[in-house]
Amino acid sequence: SNPIERKERVFRKLSIPKKLQQSLPFSSKPKQQAKAKRNNYVERRQVVLEPEEKKQRAAIQMIQTLKNDKVGKRKEAGKARLERKTKEREKHAEKFEAKAKEEKKSDGSPASPEGSKPPLSAGGIQLSAAKPGAIINTASLEGLPHQVYAMTVQGAKVYSGLYNGYIQVWHMDAYVNLPSGSRPEYHTLTGHTSSVYSIVVNDRQLISASHDKTVKIWDLNTLRCRHTLKGHNSRVRALALSGKLLFSGSNDKSIKVWNLELVSQTQSLDSHTSWIRALATEKDVLCSASKDNTVKVWDLKTPQMKCIFTFASGSEVYSLAMTNNTVYGGCFDHKIRVWNLNTMQKSHMLIGHEGVVRCLCIRHTTLYSGGSDTKLKVWDLKSNSCTTLFGHTSFVRAVSVDESGQTLYSGADDKKIKIWQAR
Repeated sequence: SNPIERKERVFRKLSIPKKLQQSLPFSSKPKQQAKAKRNNYVERRQVVLEPEEKKQRAAIQMIQTLKNDKVGKRKEAGKARLERKTKEREKHAEKFEAKAKEEKKSDGSPASPEGSKPPLSAGGIQLSAAKPGAIINTASLEGLPHQVYAMTVQGAKVYSGLYNGYIQVWHMDAYVNLPSGSRPEYHTLTGHTSSVYSIVVNDRQLISASHDKTVKIWDLNTLRCRHTLKGHNSRVRALALSGKLLFSGSNDKSIKVWNLELVSQTQSLDSHTSWIRALATEKDVLCSASKDNTVKVWDLKTPQMKCIFTFASGSEVYSLAMTNNTVYGGCFDHKIRVWNLNTMQKSHMLIGHEGVVRCLCIRHTTLYSGGSDTKLKVWDLKSNSCTTLFGHTSFVRAVSVDESGQTLYSGADDKKIKIWQAR
């Protein structure tokens, strides 16, 4: 009988679509390697591995494979998160654009609901002349993405620096006629990679200091970053202006002096032994506050800008403000210390806060302060009397008053900017 001849069976390689491979658990994923143009190290080497070495090499390869798989998953999750945030911002922008279009279509100012007043009223009462209890929270800008760390006002615009590095430009001029509960138009400046600690504005530009060790100069016409000043090797906490000179204080214990016309650093003031927390200027005098429990006074009239006096504060000073040769320092021990630059002595203390005094602002003869006790305080510097404003639910980190002295803005860790006026 003739032997039975059987054809050799050929098995095709299993091919799994890439989309399906992504959803499979790691243990079930195919471990097929593409053909390499060159032989790999294992094939080219002349040394034969011992059994124990083979086990070690296999273990390392497994660990590396697992690591690569985790890194890939993280990247995918990051992309998905970025896409989600981008969509949220686009929806947010669309809502405001729709509101703006509706307002343009309507004739005149949109009518306010019955019984409600516009959030901002033109020609209001001076905050310094307000009676006790007359300053009220007329509006709140809510739904901010992060905590408010810095703020300043120029004309009809409010600039707020956030924890995530964004700077928001709020257009308050149209807010006078908007109904209660609405939000003004705003723009977001992106450039810093971490928290914005300080903001100052001059006629043509906005200057911001950040945790990312840089100082940025923004054009107020185009709302774009024109220059990035690098020189500090730690977070930049404080800024101050004096003419064409900019001063920046950092955790690297130095105060850098920048010429804004040349956009370059001219010198460094090194005298403090710890972090610089706050800066303030008036005329030809610069004051700096540090974690080393001192406030130093610098003479700006001399080219060397020498330190002419050092006040021992007795507590860490977190914020500074100056007016009429008088320095006000908000301290860690809940007090506001007052120093007289004419006599170079401590004058008195303002006591009222129940937490760290994190921010100060002076307008005319009124001092405004905010602290970790979530409260705002309005101090009459003539009588030293105090009015307390309640509204925030977390640390108040920024206060600013408009040039007319009629509107107070406060920013806090509760992700809100509150607007206060006398009614």
